[in-house]
Amino acid sequence: MRILSSGENIVAYSIWENIISVIYASVYMAHEDQIPSESLIRLVDFCQCKKLHLVIGTDYYAHCELWGSSDTNQRGEQLLSYLMSSNLNVASRGHKPTFVVANRTEVLDITLLSDSLVDKLVYWYVSNEETYSDHKYTVFSLDHGVQSPVRYRNKQ
Repeated sequence: MRILSSGENIVAYSIWENIISVIYASVYMAHEDQIPSESLIRLVDFCQCKKLHLVIGTDYYAHCELWGSSDTNQRGEQLLSYLMSSNLNVASRGHKPTFVVANRTEVLDITLLSDSLVDKLVYWYVSNEETYSDHKYTVFSLDHGVQSPVRYRNKQ
């Protein structure tokens, strides 16, 4: 995955019990970066080509009412346009801010899922846990249909 990781973008690969292969990525975009970034396009194309499921946690500084922002800016429109032409879906729910400073709050951080994972999303929410950052944790769960072994002690 080194080829897909660069700078502030980190990619991890996970295989669930030889049943499902998922790429997890954290993607950051500075204010001046183009949307969609070349690294995002490369990552999405790679996953589509290899038939891999994809989860992306991202801070794109892209406002869009679709994912709970208070307004829609040009970056939000550009990202939404790309999402509509790709196999990515917004998993983020609600209007709870992911970015909080003294004089401003906004929904900036979003979670994206490939089409193949949309029906596996169990929950997504913004945590109240302290992060010591101006961004909040986002928490989600996917149901891969893999049952964890039940451990018990037979007392007989």
